[in-house]
Amino acid sequence: MITRLATLTKWTRDHGWTRGAELGLSLGWLTFNLLKNCPDLFLVCVDPWVYVPGSVAGGDKCYRTNWDHQRRERAWRTASKQWPDRYDLLNMTTDEAAALVDDRSLDFVFVDADHSEAGVRADIENWRPKLKPGGWLIGHDIHLPGVNAAVNALCPEFRTAADNVWYLPKGTMQ
Repeated sequence: MITRLATLTKWTRDHGWTRGAELGLSLGWLTFNLLKNCPDLFLVCVDPWVYVPGSVAGGDKCYRTNWDHQRRERAWRTASKQWPDRYDLLNMTTDEAAALVDDRSLDFVFVDADHSEAGVRADIENWRPKLKPGGWLIGHDIHLPGVNAAVNALCPEFRTAADNVWYLPKGTMQ
C-alpha cells in the first residue's frame, strides 16, 4: 500500500520543495521520513502535544484518554536530534503558530492536526496564505466527516491520493 509518507516524499522530490510545514506531528513518522529522504527540505513542525477539547470529532474520547501526549512528544524530540538544523519546532496550537510564519514562505503545508470541521477550516484559512505562489495545500484523513466537510467547503477543487490524503496542486489555489 502506498502511504502518505511515500506520497509526500515523492512530491517533495519531484517538485524540488525546500520549505514545508507539518501541522500535527504525533510521533513524527512523516517528519522524519521527509527529513531523511529529502535532504534539501526544511520543515516548520507544529504540535502542542496536549489534549484540545473537541479537536477530534468522533474520536474525542480516545484522543483524550488513550493518547499519551507526553510520550509522543518525548519520542519526537529524541528522534529529531538527527536533524537539528532542518526544522523549527513550534510547540503550540496551529492557530498560534500561523502568526509566527511568514506569508508566501512555504512550498507546501500538510494539515493533520485538529480533525474537527472548525479546526480544519481554521488551519486552511490560517495556513493557505503561508504558501508561495504555486504552493500545495495537503492534508490527511479526508474520510473523516469533519475533515471532509471543511475541505469540501473551502477547497471544492481538491483531489485525493492514497492513504486518505487530500490536496490542492499548483495552479488550483484560489
